[in-house]
Amino acid sequence: DAQYISFREKASTDFIKEQLPAKTVNLCPDSAVIMSDVSPKESFIDGKNIRPEVLHILKNESYIYFQLSKYKNSNKLDEAAEQLKKLATDHNLKIVLCPIGTAKGHEDHEPLQYIHSKLKNESIYFDEPTVEEIMALIAYSKLYIGNSLHGIITAMSYNLPYVGLNSTQQKIVRYLEAWGIDELNKIQEVDNFLIKSLEILNNDTLSDKIKTQTDLQKTQYYQALEEIIKAIEL
Repeated sequence: DAQYISFREKASTDFIKEQLPAKTVNLCPDSAVIMSDVSPKESFIDGKNIRPEVLHILKNESYIYFQLSKYKNSNKLDEAAEQLKKLATDHNLKIVLCPIGTAKGHEDHEPLQYIHSKLKNESIYFDEPTVEEIMALIAYSKLYIGNSLHGIITAMSYNLPYVGLNSTQQKIVRYLEAWGIDELNKIQEVDNFLIKSLEILNNDTLSDKIKTQTDLQKTQYYQALEEIIKAIEL
């Protein structure tokens, strides 16, 4: 009896259309894509809800943001650390290791702490970040690498290139099929993301392409809100 139905990727949308042929079923991007409209990149620099040590990184460091879940790392942490070390050395970048999910079933902090022990001075680890700090650190990075769908969507929102990790993550695979750009849609593996990451760092055109696609997502999301409002008012 729902008056409005939407899904954020095509597979679920198409499936429900088959089950409910009389209903209008919409493809709509994740609401997180508008976070850069709610919190513009420049707003983080005023320091509100941002610790001084995080603010220092935003203002003074060039870095890659890396995230990895305890349960989605394929037991390839040493291989991941070696690739990150290569990226840091080749491009004179720091590696910011910052968990996005720390609740049971995610526990990003455990693999990230291990990688930090391997990278030492080439990495910076942040413990228990706020949502605003996660957003800011992604927004000001050169590249996001990780297996968090909302990490990738945050990167999209701020027009930042991203590398999705672990091809078994179907929610990432499906979301990128619907909303990603061709150059970044292929998910990399935890022990084999170096070549793609170097390719991205050497490509200056990706941010503009991401912005075009993100603007499309935002437009469709705001249109969806209008449809929801109409459904509520009926």
